[in-house]
Amino acid sequence: MTGVALILLLLFGLFINRHLSIRALYGDDLYLWSFYGCEDFWSFTFPKVTKGNFRPFYWALSYLEFRLIGPHVHWYARFNVLLNVAIAWVIYFFSRRLSRLTRTPQGMRIGQAVGLLTGMLYLQSHFAAYQIAQVLGLLESLALLLALLTLWGLFDYMEGRGTRAYLRACLCFFLVIFTHERYIALAPLFYLAVLTQYLTERRLCRRFAPSRTSCAASDEIPAMNRLGRTVELLLPLLILAVFFGTRVVVAGEAIPVGTAGTKVQDTFSLAQALGFAFSQVAYIFGINAGHAIFCGVSFADSARWVQALIVLSWLCLLLMLVLYVRGAWKRGRITPCLIGENLLFICFIALCIGSSSITIRLETRWVYVSYTAALLYLSYMLGEIAKSGAVKAKAGRAVRTRAATVQRASTASISASGERAACHGMAMVLAFSLLFMAYGAVMTPVEHYDRQHYPNIFFFFDQDRVNSLADCTIDAVGAGEFLGKKQVYIYYNYYEMSDFYAEYFYKPFDPEKTGQGTEIHFINRPDEMPADATVENSVVLMEHGNRGYIDVTAQTFGLAAWEALPQA
Repeated sequence: MTGVALILLLLFGLFINRHLSIRALYGDDLYLWSFYGCEDFWSFTFPKVTKGNFRPFYWALSYLEFRLIGPHVHWYARFNVLLNVAIAWVIYFFSRRLSRLTRTPQGMRIGQAVGLLTGMLYLQSHFAAYQIAQVLGLLESLALLLALLTLWGLFDYMEGRGTRAYLRACLCFFLVIFTHERYIALAPLFYLAVLTQYLTERRLCRRFAPSRTSCAASDEIPAMNRLGRTVELLLPLLILAVFFGTRVVVAGEAIPVGTAGTKVQDTFSLAQALGFAFSQVAYIFGINAGHAIFCGVSFADSARWVQALIVLSWLCLLLMLVLYVRGAWKRGRITPCLIGENLLFICFIALCIGSSSITIRLETRWVYVSYTAALLYLSYMLGEIAKSGAVKAKAGRAVRTRAATVQRASTASISASGERAACHGMAMVLAFSLLFMAYGAVMTPVEHYDRQHYPNIFFFFDQDRVNSLADCTIDAVGAGEFLGKKQVYIYYNYYEMSDFYAEYFYKPFDPEKTGQGTEIHFINRPDEMPADATVENSVVLMEHGNRGYIDVTAQTFGLAAWEALPQA
C-alpha cells in the first residue's frame, strides 16, 4: 500500500497543480539567483553580509536546487510539485502513526485511507500557491516539513519512544530555525513535552511500584527515558543560544526581521497581531478572511454554494469533535499523556499562528503549516477513539470520569464490557473516518474554486508578465538561437521593469550564467533603437493588457501593419 499511496499522491499532485508554471524568474527569485550566478557554494550558504536574515540550511538547498535545474527554468514548478508530494508522503505516514489503526488487521485499511486523505488534503489546499508558483516556495515547503517533523519527534517522545525521538525533534528544530526564523516560537513545545513525560513516568512509577523505595528498583516499571532530565531542559536553550549568537555575529542583530525587511519591534501592533491571528483561525476553517490580493477571493465574494459547503464542513468537524470527546469520556481516564498530547497539537498550531501574525501583513503561505497540523490533529483524534475501545483492567493514577466507575465492578464484568467497548469503538472509528472523508469531499470543490482565483493574488501579476516575456522571446526560438544573437526592446515600460531585470533576466537561461550579452532595453519610439538593429538581431515587444506582452518586431521594422495587432 505504501508504494500505491506514493503513486496516487504523485498523480494527484501533478494533476492539481497542472496549471501552475514558472517560465522565468522575477523578484526575490531572480534576486536570489543573482547571488548563485556569481558565488560559490560556501559564499552563497554563509554570506559575509545579510539583510537581517540568516538561513544557511535553506540557502544551501537553494544552491543545490539552482545547480540541479540549471538553465531549465521551466522545471522549477515541477520541482516544487515533487517536493510537496514528498511532504505529503511524510504526512501520510505521520497520519497513519497518529490514527493507530494500522496496528490491527481490522483497522489497517481505514488507517491507510485516512493517511492518504490527509496527504491529498494537504496537496490540494489553496495555501500551496506560493509553494508551487515561486522558486522561493522551497523556503516555505522546507520550513513546513521540518516543523512537522519537530512535532512528530515530540509526539513520539511523549508516547514513550525516548531519547531518539527527543533528539530527532531537537535536530529538526535546529534546522528549521536556520531555515525560517519565525519557528523559534516552537521552543516552548519541548518543555511541554518534557513536563508531560515527567508526569507520565511518575504516574507509571506509582502504578507499578506503590512505595518510593521500591520504585527505583522495581523491574516491572516500563523503560523510562534515558536522556538526563537536565540535558532535556538545556538542549532547546542551547539551540536557541547558538541561533541568536550566530545572528548577532553574522546578521548584526539578534531579533529576526519581519516581512519585506521591516523590523518587528518597530511595526508590531497588538491589535493588528490579534486581528491576523483570528484571520488565520478563520483560514483554517475554510474562510478566506483576507483581501483577494493575498487569497485570491475573499469569503464574502465567494459563490453562495462555496459558502454553504464551508458551513457544511463545520458540521463535519463538529461531529468529529463530539465523537472524540465522547470517546475520551467513555474511556474513563484522562491521563497526563492525553492532556499533554492534545496541548502539543493545540499549542503547535497556536504558536505557528502567533509567530506569523506579528509582522506587517498576513499571507496564506504562513497558514499552511497550521492548517496541515490541524489535519494531523484530526488523525490524532481518530487514534484516541481507536484506543478508547479497550478498557484496562488495572487502574492507574489519573483523573477519572463518571463513566469509569461502572467499569470497576469485577474482572469478569471488565472483560465483558471490554468486548462490547471494542465493538462500539470500531463503530466510532468508522463513523469518525466517514466524517473525515465527508469533510474532504466537501472541501475539495471549495479548494478547486479558490485555486481558480489564483490570478488575483499579487505575485501572480508579475509572474504572468515574466512568463509572457519568456514566451515571446527565448521560448519562441530556443535558447541556442536567442542568447548572444538578439537584443530585446520593450516599448514604454509601463510595468516599470527595473534595470536589474534588464541585466539579469536572461542569465538564468544560460548554462554559463552570463546571458551572453542579451539584455532588455526600454524605448518610447522606433528611432531610439541602435542603428545596427535589424529584424534578425532584435525582438521588439509591447505590453498587452496588464499582465503580458506581444511581439511587434514586424510592425517596428515596417514589415506588418500596426492595425493588425490584437486590441488590449
